[in-house]
Amino acid sequence: MDRTEAVLEGARRIRHFLPQLLEAETATGMDQELARLLAQARQGEKVDNAILLVVARERSTRAWMQAFLELEDPARGLKGGEALPGHPSPVNADRFVCPEDDYVWCRHSVGEPVPLCPTHGVALVRAGQC
Repeated sequence: MDRTEAVLEGARRIRHFLPQLLEAETATGMDQELARLLAQARQGEKVDNAILLVVARERSTRAWMQAFLELEDPARGLKGGEALPGHPSPVNADRFVCPEDDYVWCRHSVGEPVPLCPTHGVALVRAGQC
């Protein structure tokens, strides 16, 4: 995965964790900003640097994204295997995505109910593994 796609994937995945990483109001605001930027990415705009600026505003989200990008760095040959801050590693977890491609959620156990996309209110669809 190249750096741009890794940043986009990180933005899709971090949205689920924002309520755990931030105060409620800050989490809601950042989620809305990320949803807007991901929509712009779908229109072909280059938004990876803007995404990094948004998540860098808060220490917890900056650390989460940094860990995610380090795990996804193809030059390091890593693909999962270490836990991201605040949540177990998504290795061997079912991956669910929004059909509009702006939200990713990883199910770690079969008993976890699959949420709706917070942007579009639609059911997430299974798309392989995290």
